[in-house]
Amino acid sequence: MAMTNQKQIKVLYLLQGAGFAGAESYALSLIGELSKYKDVKCFAATCYSGPLVNYLVRKNVETFLLHGKNNLKSIISVIVFVKKAKIDIIHCVDIKSSLVGGIASLFLRGIKTITTVHGLPEFYPKIFRQIVYSISLVIYYGLLRYIFDAKICVSNDLRTRITHIIGTKCTVVIHNGIDIAPLKASSESSTTKATFTIGTVGRLEKVKGHNDLISAAQMILSERDDIVFDIIGDGPLEESLKKTVYNLGLSNKIRFLGFRPDARKLIDKFDIFVLPSLHEGIPYVLLEAMAAGKPVVCTCVGGVPEVVTHNLDGILVSPKDPIGLCNALKDLLAKRDFMEMLGKNARDTIQKRFSSTLMSERTYSLYLDLMAC
Repeated sequence: MAMTNQKQIKVLYLLQGAGFAGAESYALSLIGELSKYKDVKCFAATCYSGPLVNYLVRKNVETFLLHGKNNLKSIISVIVFVKKAKIDIIHCVDIKSSLVGGIASLFLRGIKTITTVHGLPEFYPKIFRQIVYSISLVIYYGLLRYIFDAKICVSNDLRTRITHIIGTKCTVVIHNGIDIAPLKASSESSTTKATFTIGTVGRLEKVKGHNDLISAAQMILSERDDIVFDIIGDGPLEESLKKTVYNLGLSNKIRFLGFRPDARKLIDKFDIFVLPSLHEGIPYVLLEAMAAGKPVVCTCVGGVPEVVTHNLDGILVSPKDPIGLCNALKDLLAKRDFMEMLGKNARDTIQKRFSSTLMSERTYSLYLDLMAC
């Protein structure tokens, strides 16, 4: 825990906060660690009243609600609060909050601004929504390049891909991290089980690759009857994915569990965790599965190879390749001892390289550097 002789640093974390995905997991983990520092005082503001608010309140973090879609009112509220609480740093953790915080900072003197970039732009099938999103992106990237004092990228891959847009000045890589203590390694050996659960957790969107997982599952289930696939999460593709599974006659074997606040507990019941994404930063759910000692099979995309070393603490496969995914899962299921080894190594990797303690220490050092400028 940090101890310095300087005055207390007051940090306001801004979030969208509508659901509970990677950005919210990141904020909760970071705030939880930095709240332990004697010279850091954490505050939080969310645009929407989602599950994150309750988590923050339970951690005794002073949290207030902004104004949803009314960005102007949110900007004004941030300006008022920053002045009243004498905030030193505004730390934004997603696109919407970066728009609010970045514009608010234009009307504030002496405030340092940081944003965390979690992934690449997404694309929407509806034209109007894509137009609005594209306009927001132009403003967002302009703020990142010219207004924000520091930009955190959660992976080296992301930094390489995006610095031509946001610039290299004070653009640093700080990998996501989690608190490994609550995540106990599974005590049930996979070598003695008769039925296996293969699972994934994530928003039901195209970028998460659920169609590829369903195709791989279909091939495996045509040969084996001792496996079930659990898909945790909700999103715009939920109905179409369920329809695909129903038409395949596999609704009893490929189960949609919806959004679950207890996803960590459900991961503990998985025998294999699968991440079939088309792109990722450093996904929190992957860190959670590895910390729980689960063997993981992941697509080799984005920042995933910075976490998983093939055949050491997980299996990497090509994206958009259901056959390759199928073969990797079948091969792993046939090697029970190998599954055990991967799970043990996975937990060790998270403990050594992707802890919330390490993430908070690096972020705290960035805060100190900015305050010294």
